[in-house]
Amino acid sequence: IIRDAFVTVSMAFGDCIGECEFNNNILIANKEINWDNSALKQGECFKIGRSGGQTKNWNINHNTCYGKTGIVGLTSDAQKNVIWENNIIYVKGGVAISRSGLSTSNVIYDNNIYFREDKGTLFYNWNHDSDGSKFYTVENAINSDHWNQNWDLNSINENPLFIDIINLDFTPSANSPACLMSTSGNYVGAVPCEIIEIVEEELVVEEPIVQEEPI
Repeated sequence: IIRDAFVTVSMAFGDCIGECEFNNNILIANKEINWDNSALKQGECFKIGRSGGQTKNWNINHNTCYGKTGIVGLTSDAQKNVIWENNIIYVKGGVAISRSGLSTSNVIYDNNIYFREDKGTLFYNWNHDSDGSKFYTVENAINSDHWNQNWDLNSINENPLFIDIINLDFTPSANSPACLMSTSGNYVGAVPCEIIEIVEEELVVEEPIVQEEPI
């Protein structure tokens, strides 16, 4: 768990040799900073790419993000050979993805849950670097001319139904959509879903009372 942070993970830039993995982490980006004495900037789970370098060769899998914003690309074509699968991106007032990287650079998104509490813009510059496009749902995005026929085919934008956000329990409840939607048919996010134990009561069969007839 990474918590009480402004940026929980910076991969700007993270040029991995071979293939690196970032898996099974809870990222809580819930802090603000004063940026250049002009504005408050609020939490981001992932910063990707930077001027002069891409984030390369990563598999980012089974993470739970909770913050103002989710994934933020800092530059054009910020990623290359990066797979985002089986993650939960839960944002409060910001976008789940801003400047996603490009499918032509072998960036892949699928089997993720994206959820924004206030139902505002979910994706900004999705599979595009600078056109200012805004999408409010996964369906909006895949029905647009930005879609590459592959991204987010199995992703959804629904509430993952965490058990207790206030107390930082990011376990999805037993009836969460997160429970059966991973690439392997299991849970998405960093934490398995709640398990409800069913206690079977022993059935007691009482013998009938037979009354004797009077003689």
